[in-house]
Amino acid sequence: MSPVRAGRLVPLGLALGLVWQSTAQAEGAQAQAVELTWSAPVSLGCPDADYALAELRRYVGSGRQLQRPIQARVVVQRGGGGDLRLILRTEQANSQGERTLRDASCAALVDAAVVILAWMVDPQKMAARATTAAPSPAEPAAPAPQTPPTAVSATHPRRELEPFLDLGLPLDVGTLPRAALGGEARAGIALIPLRWAVYGAYWPAVERTLGALADGRAVGGTFTLLAFGVQSCLETPLGVGAARLRLGACVGPELDLMRGESFGVNRGGTGQKAWLAAVGEVNARLRLSGHAWVVLRASSVVPTLRETFALQGVGVVHQPAAAAFRGALGIELQL
Repeated sequence: MSPVRAGRLVPLGLALGLVWQSTAQAEGAQAQAVELTWSAPVSLGCPDADYALAELRRYVGSGRQLQRPIQARVVVQRGGGGDLRLILRTEQANSQGERTLRDASCAALVDAAVVILAWMVDPQKMAARATTAAPSPAEPAAPAPQTPPTAVSATHPRRELEPFLDLGLPLDVGTLPRAALGGEARAGIALIPLRWAVYGAYWPAVERTLGALADGRAVGGTFTLLAFGVQSCLETPLGVGAARLRLGACVGPELDLMRGESFGVNRGGTGQKAWLAAVGEVNARLRLSGHAWVVLRASSVVPTLRETFALQGVGVVHQPAAAAFRGALGIELQL
């Protein structure tokens, strides 16, 4: 999404806050309405958490309590172009939300976030304040903007570049002589719904035995695989937990490097082969926390050339399949 400027949210916050009204209905009472986690550096000109809580009490009073407190996390970061970016994540029961605000003033960002939280805590009181603050019929109303700011829920993607790193355990079936588990690392950037990544993967030694010589020695080869690839992905949120679960489809080329070493023969040898492959992938990402995701991948790898590894006088030891399958489980961290 395009980040909303806090300078526009503050004067309009009393009206826009109605979008999150449903997440803050209360029955009964608990110790406090908001449990706040605060990360807003003073070096960026940001007020502290005490200021935010005091402003919240000014809007809704100190007696308002909720059956289930609102878990709120505020993070302020320096963005591009000299602006600051505030990310407000909230959770209450099974309801979650996220907003991104952008402005040159950290104080304005914090004031806008407080207005949003006040609407969640006590929508009735905030609605009454909005009615009181509305201009009387004798006063000319301010002209409405042609395109009013839109409150966007966490189910809509944020249109910001997000770098990420991914470590995983890939299983290959078909490229090597038998199923093998390896390790891989990925790095890339996301501009939701698009993602781009580069990766490298390695599968350690896998043996294949062809048979035995007259003296009982086993004959065969040992193979390792190294792969480098790039991919482009299209991603979409899925179901009710759209902010937490996303599905993606990816395509891209891959360079495969296989090394084979013979064993059991009188004159052993090694050989290396390289080829290009086309990779198609589907994946699912589930958010574990604010910046951590668990990723499940399934892909098909089709080599453009099927190289063979053979022993003289013995025959072909191994040839990759016409199409290989890979599955991987990984952890992704957004930076």
